[in-house]
Amino acid sequence: MSRQGWERTQQLPVLLAEPVRARLAAYLAHRHRRWPHTANPYFLVNFRTALTTRPVSRPWLWLQYPSSSLLLRDDRIVDEVQADTDPRTLCELFGLTHNAVTRYTWPYQDAAHPPRTPPVP
Repeated sequence: MSRQGWERTQQLPVLLAEPVRARLAAYLAHRHRRWPHTANPYFLVNFRTALTTRPVSRPWLWLQYPSSSLLLRDDRIVDEVQADTDPRTLCELFGLTHNAVTRYTWPYQDAAHPPRTPPVP
């Protein structure tokens, strides 16, 4: 983890909230205690992958986390939209295009704005 709660993901800086930082630090400490000498570069490691440099299998990941990562991401984006986050900030936070942000913000537009048709993907 980087300094002051910033993490880099695919070259994009991401500010992590304090609860997320605490959980991430706890998992990384657990991972280091459990597999202190692993050369595996992946974030998630299990007993099969700790001695290799392969990622965990999709079935293992599904058993551990039965919700789709895309659903979790969509839920997080909608949560930010409902918190009145600026569309430009959404673009920067999630790496979205203007059209993608418009699809997320369309159902939550203020009643003061005149109605218009949603963008075509």
